[in-house]
Amino acid sequence: MDISKKDLMLPESLVDYELVDSGNGRKLERFGNHLLSRPDSQAIWDVSNKGLWRETYASFEAGKDGLRGDWKFSGGKSGKGNIKSWEIKFKECKFKVKPTPFRHLGVFPEQALHWELAEAKLKKAGGGKVLNLFGYTGAASIVCAKAGAKVTHVDASAPSMEWAKENQSLNGLPKDSIRWICDDALKFARREVKRGNKYEGIIVDPPKFGRGTNGEVWKLEENILELMKICGELLSDQALFIILTVYATDISAVSIANLLNSVAGKNNLNLEYGELISKESSLRGFELVHAIYARLV
Repeated sequence: MDISKKDLMLPESLVDYELVDSGNGRKLERFGNHLLSRPDSQAIWDVSNKGLWRETYASFEAGKDGLRGDWKFSGGKSGKGNIKSWEIKFKECKFKVKPTPFRHLGVFPEQALHWELAEAKLKKAGGGKVLNLFGYTGAASIVCAKAGAKVTHVDASAPSMEWAKENQSLNGLPKDSIRWICDDALKFARREVKRGNKYEGIIVDPPKFGRGTNGEVWKLEENILELMKICGELLSDQALFIILTVYATDISAVSIANLLNSVAGKNNLNLEYGELISKESSLRGFELVHAIYARLV
C-alpha cells in the first residue's frame, strides 16, 4: 500500500462555486450567481476587499447556541429579491441550493474532488454498489448513480432525504437508481454486515454529533471506530474506494488516516489523506481549510 498526504483543492469542473474572499471570521462564497457570507472560525485574518462584501446576496448570522441562526437577504447585485432556492451544476449533475437555519446550503463544494474520483472509478469499473452514509442531500449519491452505480443512501434526517430525492428528480434519474434509507447510519451498517451485503464503494461523511431516527446518539470520537470497522467488513473483494470526510473536530487528518488504514487497509487500495481546501479567487489567493479526509483508492 502506498500512503500519501495530499491536500485537495477545488477542481476546475466546479464552475458554479467560488471562494471569493475571507477574513474577520467569515467567508464570502459564490454559489451560482449569488454571493453568500457565512461564519468561518478558520478565517482569522483580515478581508482583502471590503467592496466585494457589499454585493452579498445573503448573510448568515448565528444564534446564541452557535448552531441555528438567520439569513439576512440584501437583494444586492448578485440577485433580485429574496430567492430561497436555486440550482448549481457539477459537470452533468444539478443540485438544489437553499439557505438553511444551520448555515448550510445543501451541498459541500469542497467534496467535489471526492465526487470526481468516485465517478472515474465507477465508470472505469462499469458500475458497482455504493453505500453513502450520512448522505445528507445526496450530491455524492447523484454523482455515483449517474456514473452507473447502484446506490444505497442513508441519512437519519427526513427533510434531508426529501431534498435528496428532489435532486434525484432534478437529474432525471429513475426512482430505482438510488435506494433511500431514512435510518441511523451505524444501526443500518450493523444490519448490513449481518445480511452479508458488500459494496465496491463506501462514502462516510459523519457529523461531530447527531441523533438517529429513534433518538440514537452519535458522537464522532466515541462511535467512529466501530462504524469504520463495519465499513471495512462491508467492502467487497473488488473494492474501488472508501472515502471518509470529517468536519469541526480536533481530530487530525493523520488520525483518520491511521483509523482507515487499521480497519480497511488489507486490500490493494492506496491510502490518501489531508485537507479539503478552497483558494480565494482574489489576487491575494489565501487558502481556507474546510475539512479533513482520508480515503482508500
